[in-house]
Amino acid sequence: MSIEEAAAQDVTPNGITIVQTPTDGFFNFKGAGIGHGVGMSQYGARGRADAGHSYQEILDFYFPGTTLQQSPELVPESVDVRIAVHSETVFSPTGVLTVGMDGNFLDTTSNQLTIGRRDGGWYINSSNVDWCGGFCPGTLLTVSFNPDEPVRVANTENGTQWYAYGQFQLTPAVTGARNCGVAALAQYCLVVAGMTMQQYLYGLREMPVRWNAEAVRAQTIASRSYATARLNSRSGSGRPFDLYSTTTDQAYTGWEQEKEAQRHVPWREIVDSTADMVLTYPINDDDPESAHRVIAAFFSTSNGGYTAASEVSFSTALPYLVAREDPFDADLENGVARNDFFEWYRSYSVEDVSRWLADYTRADLDVGQLQEIRVSNPSLSGRIDNALVTLVGSERTLEVRDSDDEPFGYRYYKALLDGCRATPECDPFYSTKISEAGHIPIDVGGDTNPDVDDLYDDLFYDFDQHQLDDDTDDGYVEGLFSDVMVGDPYADAVAWMTRRGITTGTAGTPGSPDATFSPHDSLTRGQFATFAWRFAGEPEPNPDNLVTFDDVESGSYYTTAVLWMASNGITLGCDETSFCPFAELTNAQIAAFLWRFAGEPDGKSAIPFHDAEVGAYYLEALRWVLDWDIWSSPDYTPVDSTTTLLHPHEPMSRGRMAVLIWNLARVPGALR
Repeated sequence: MSIEEAAAQDVTPNGITIVQTPTDGFFNFKGAGIGHGVGMSQYGARGRADAGHSYQEILDFYFPGTTLQQSPELVPESVDVRIAVHSETVFSPTGVLTVGMDGNFLDTTSNQLTIGRRDGGWYINSSNVDWCGGFCPGTLLTVSFNPDEPVRVANTENGTQWYAYGQFQLTPAVTGARNCGVAALAQYCLVVAGMTMQQYLYGLREMPVRWNAEAVRAQTIASRSYATARLNSRSGSGRPFDLYSTTTDQAYTGWEQEKEAQRHVPWREIVDSTADMVLTYPINDDDPESAHRVIAAFFSTSNGGYTAASEVSFSTALPYLVAREDPFDADLENGVARNDFFEWYRSYSVEDVSRWLADYTRADLDVGQLQEIRVSNPSLSGRIDNALVTLVGSERTLEVRDSDDEPFGYRYYKALLDGCRATPECDPFYSTKISEAGHIPIDVGGDTNPDVDDLYDDLFYDFDQHQLDDDTDDGYVEGLFSDVMVGDPYADAVAWMTRRGITTGTAGTPGSPDATFSPHDSLTRGQFATFAWRFAGEPEPNPDNLVTFDDVESGSYYTTAVLWMASNGITLGCDETSFCPFAELTNAQIAAFLWRFAGEPDGKSAIPFHDAEVGAYYLEALRWVLDWDIWSSPDYTPVDSTTTLLHPHEPMSRGRMAVLIWNLARVPGALR
């Protein structure tokens, strides 16, 4: 088989087996990419666009053999998107809401509107007025609004979001839990219905809008094609909607995307410049002249340097979704990868991996204590979905196969993924493109040897300034500061910061009876500057961009730290001449400082906070801290679906700041 034939099928032309045994009680893994890796890499598209490729050239590479057509006849006239499955929804309008039931007018309101369903009917309330007298026995509810008067909806599948187009439809659960909930629990589908395809695309959050416009155009065409193909395939399914608003399809966040894009690039102009453009492929593969259909133009954040063939991730082989080397996925800038997911490392203990395999419920993978892992014949793109994984344990040796006795490496991957996700503070794999770091593939035949992965050089665990260790035990926390007790939610974070020299407390010497950390005091700007500077390794300020402030005196504990922050663009001060070192820092300011400290990486998470302000300077920072689970609520718990308030202008405490820095240290991949 030629290399070209192998690439088209995503198989390795000469079989290899990668063998791994633990090192110092750990299995070390090297991974690449995030997601399925099929079709277009978003980072690859940016890299290509920055290198001068047009959107047509980008699409030609990722979807070879397809045709770009601009045809309104191929694009659906209307798109309906499910944004939530609920038993109650709160609508907050900026104009007038008009409510209808089963096609009949019910009432209007310009105030907050609450709608719920129970006992086979609806209850509706606005301004403490019960519209139904306790119960409305109708079926389909509609909530209409003017397109220039956006509506905020609490608790959607992407958090609290604004919507500016279409009409809200609430359909009782009748089609199963996956689609509209459970009828017995009186759930319903909340759908944004009647949008044009362009309006739907305005609300997609699939690529940062400030990226190169050619990459964004390629993304928009891929998204339109994907949505069209999905909508066509679901025709007649009985669902009261066409598309999901999550990554089940595409991340649709409504007007949130538009209003934040206003400060970057003319987002709507880019979408409109590709109006009615879709990618098509002949229905008859053997006849290029046969009628064309719109393809599901798959994409993912990163392919790790090699696209995956569709049959590896989706079982079905499609001629326009093949395995191809993609050097642009690294998204290089001055020789440095901008893609945080291009290459990553994980290390799991033998005990954890053995337990995760034993606990896997969908197959018997228990081999006792795992002693060796063998991965035979991974795909050309490096993915192990269909590779033969052999587990050598203290009790038996097991080949991981499916019910048809075919190699099924994905099952081994899924067992480790599920186990890690269920283990506190564990970082799971990003994709099935994984190999055993530091171990050399064994050539088992063929004319050429595969490239050997770079030997594992302990990059992840020797990243000294951001390494977490096991020295935050109770014995060390006890007596460190008189106001930090074992069991306090910030105790481990404070202990780690002290061990690393990031903090010495507010009084006394750590470990002495009079030592204090003052965890409940508000954090000042000077204190944060010092924390961040020490966390970074106490670097010197950038001599080419020195900025001075009238209120930062020479010799203060924070002087060098402030100069370093200012010279690196992390702060511009509180005004043109002052830094205000003793002023309190707010939650919003902290998020922005941490984001700038990390290099302003792109974030994609939806923002769940009801009090986050439209167009605020800190929104991109929030997305990033949420992406990496850095942010903690005021009660020190991680942000989840119940978290609704940011309190952007309230001061941050020193204890909570310690937790945020500690969280950041646990995810070095978050740092640009």
